Amino acid sequence: MKRTRWLWFSGILLLAIPYVVLIAAGGYWCYRQGWLWGYLAVSAAVTAIGWALLSLGKRGKAAPLPQHREPPEGWPPHDREVWKVVDALAVQAEQDAFPLNSPEDAWKLLSHVLETVAKEYYPDSKTPTLETPLPDVLRIVEKVAVELREVLERRVPGAHILRMGDFERMRRLSSMSERFY
Repeated sequence: MKRTRWLWFSGILLLAIPYVVLIAAGGYWCYRQGWLWGYLAVSAAVTAIGWALLSLGKRGKAAPLPQHREPPEGWPPHDREVWKVVDALAVQAEQDAFPLNSPEDAWKLLSHVLETVAKEYYPDSKTPTLETPLPDVLRIVEKVAVELREVLERRVPGAHILRMGDFERMRRLSSMSERFY
């Protein structure tokens, strides 16, 4: 473990040397020309403007979901009542009542929704989620997977070349970078 950390540190240091030397040489040249303070002032101004633009862009909210959501036609009355319960959960989620900062948070929300819906269909059961028929669960998983695939293809450049191993490598790199951060 220590050897890997040392190798990473050495590699990053070696990659940074040319840039550090270039910055130092450029700074020395600006100093010799009498431009150092002007360069620093322009750099600070450009950095401040860039920072402000990025923070403004970050404040933008995603397009709101349509407020009027109705269940599809032909649903039985009980299913329409369950739809209202799920819709109330969706409104709470839109108001940030459920934090979604990590996969664990998303999993908790999913479990909460499944438990809530299952209680509506199996109110007398101690474990209503386990009473849900397997074909229904698979149908839900299938619909979510189709929507996720469509979003991935539309929003992620190069999604067609991503492999499952890429996600494992990203996870490992992320955990390694957290140690250095």
